[in-house]
Amino acid sequence: MLSSLRDRLWLSYALLIAIALVIVGVGLILSFQTSPLLYRQQIQRMRQAETNLGPGIAALINHPALLDTTIQKEGTSRNLRLVVLNQDGTVVADSDATSGMPLPVIHTPIQATLSDSVALPLATSSNGTVWIYTISILDAQHYLMITIPRPVLPIFQIFRDDVFTPFIRAGAVVLLVAFLVSLAMSRWITRPLEGIAKAARSVTMGDYRLIPPAGPDEVKQLALAFNEMINRVQSSQKSQQDLIANVSHELKTPLTSIQGFAQAILDGTAQTPQALQQAAGVIYNESDRMNRLVMDLLTLARLEGGTADLHHEPVNMETLLQRVIEKFKPQAQQTQLNLQANLSPMPLIIGDGDRLSQVFTNLVDNAIKYTPPGGMITVNSSASDGNLIVKVSDTGAGIPLEYQQRIFERFFQADKSRRGGSGRGIGLGLPIARQIVLSHGGEIRVESSPAKGSTFVVKLPLARSTDQTLDIRKTKA
Repeated sequence: MLSSLRDRLWLSYALLIAIALVIVGVGLILSFQTSPLLYRQQIQRMRQAETNLGPGIAALINHPALLDTTIQKEGTSRNLRLVVLNQDGTVVADSDATSGMPLPVIHTPIQATLSDSVALPLATSSNGTVWIYTISILDAQHYLMITIPRPVLPIFQIFRDDVFTPFIRAGAVVLLVAFLVSLAMSRWITRPLEGIAKAARSVTMGDYRLIPPAGPDEVKQLALAFNEMINRVQSSQKSQQDLIANVSHELKTPLTSIQGFAQAILDGTAQTPQALQQAAGVIYNESDRMNRLVMDLLTLARLEGGTADLHHEPVNMETLLQRVIEKFKPQAQQTQLNLQANLSPMPLIIGDGDRLSQVFTNLVDNAIKYTPPGGMITVNSSASDGNLIVKVSDTGAGIPLEYQQRIFERFFQADKSRRGGSGRGIGLGLPIARQIVLSHGGEIRVESSPAKGSTFVVKLPLARSTDQTLDIRKTKA
């Protein structure tokens, strides 16, 4: 039983060639059976008899008995049917009058047939027999018709014919070549597929090998898609490993602190009210840090999975950004930073105001943290091409070029010295901000140069008149 793709391919090719050869052979047989070449020789023989017998038969027109005897004798000897007709088509003499075979029906008057330039004249009798015939003039009143049934070459004779035998031989050679070519083509197609199947089985054992594209374009596309899948699987596994390592690292310090101070309370080391309060404070702060870590991870997972609860409603971004700036002004003054806003009038956008406030809160907070005293932080906004563009710029140390593509990764921090500690970031703020922006159909990027500061650019689509949320608000208003 043919179960492999290779066997089915070569067998399909071979069957197609065989079917094509059979169709061509049947066509040749039919063409041989109906081709004029089969009976041109008969017509030539009839024309020759017409020339030889015409004058003699014309001389016997007035001798009916002798005429009948003569045409019967000549018809039998030549294997032809000889018929003498008058002008209206009436039979005067017929060499096969006793056979009962009806004559072919020809047009009358007969003179019209003579003027018709028919290369291979055919006529049908009343019983359906097709005849080949010729007509010649005997005298002013009579005509000689010579006719025979149209010859049909039997199929077995066609197969024995010298013309058809080379076709059979050539067909056998073509079928053999087609078999070899189809076998080669099936191997060309299936070999890369076998490689993909082998590589797929190796994935289950942890062996992630890439496949060189080979074979037809479709198979190459399959190999490229498989390689892309392997790269994504490896990237996903690495991301999971990094996530576990980073979460473990972030939880290790607070858990150690909690365990240490809890042990101090249990074994009586912390006995004074001050010591107990300090231990309780550390435990509370570190547990709060772990809680924030878990909540941030949960938020990020929901945003990435598209299950976060986002409230889509018209948002006045000018008011939202003003509130964010006002919230950070005291902190900026304490750190001797100049926080400015250049906000142009902005159309509404459709989104979750709380989540968007979280985005710009994170960007301004990071700018304050990484800008030295005396620096400047600016928030600019503008509308262009149906999008709202907000830029948060600082005059800090900037972000190295090799880190700019990674700052939106989980737990990544360009400044390693700021990892850990109470109130310090854990590297989830920018990934969460990015997912919030993407959930709103926007994009976020960073433009930074060392020693020249950084600019985070957020692009959000403006509200359109077709947005249902905006229409509902307008109706209520």
